[in-house]
Amino acid sequence: KEGALSQHKKWLYELRKEKERAERERKKGEEEKEEKTKRFMEREAKKRAAAWRHAPKNPDDEEENDNKPAWAMTESQSEDCASKELLDFCDNLDFDQFSHDLEL
Repeated sequence: KEGALSQHKKWLYELRKEKERAERERKKGEEEKEEKTKRFMEREAKKRAAAWRHAPKNPDDEEENDNKPAWAMTESQSEDCASKELLDFCDNLDFDQFSHDLEL
């Protein structure tokens, strides 16, 4: 038979091993969480960088304002955009093709 002291030592040894295992798991969980956060931050930084590359450098730049919806433009921007679209349409109009399509 084992004595009470030897049983207590065995219990203390098992308790220490359990604490060490729990500490390893906690550290592993923290490392995984830090790695996950790091990957997330890198991915979002890439997205922000891509968005900044495509963002207009000057918000008042007329060419960049063409992509705005009409309600987001000022009245003068809206008129400029409409006139630019009309001029582009006229420049690209093939009158012969238009008249041929009209005859059909």
